[in-house]
Amino acid sequence: MKLNRKGFTLVELLAVIVVLSIIALIGYTAIGSVIQNTRLSSAASTASNFESAAKTYCNVKMMQDMGVMPTAATYSEIEFDNNGSTLTATNITFANNCEDVTISGLTINGYSCTKTGATWGCQ
Repeated sequence: MKLNRKGFTLVELLAVIVVLSIIALIGYTAIGSVIQNTRLSSAASTASNFESAAKTYCNVKMMQDMGVMPTAATYSEIEFDNNGSTLTATNITFANNCEDVTISGLTINGYSCTKTGATWGCQ
């Protein structure tokens, strides 16, 4: 009697599964760091946009109040509609006819953001 030997053995199937698992693990690790860097970059961009919005708020408020510049504002738990980001700032101070905006305690989606020079960085 002749045996029909078509197909794969259990050892061959296990070897393929192990190789695919290793490839998936390497891919997941590489993509994980890309996703993290993208989130940090997005938070820094949101911080810069928030600073621009604060300057616009200051200028509009100054025009409405006949040239009287607002001294400070405090924000907490602001929801952005564009991407659902949660932004928290403990204190915003305006100076120099709304040109200088100081934002302290800025947190975007759990990342703490600070301004160094002209650029925002988050961690």
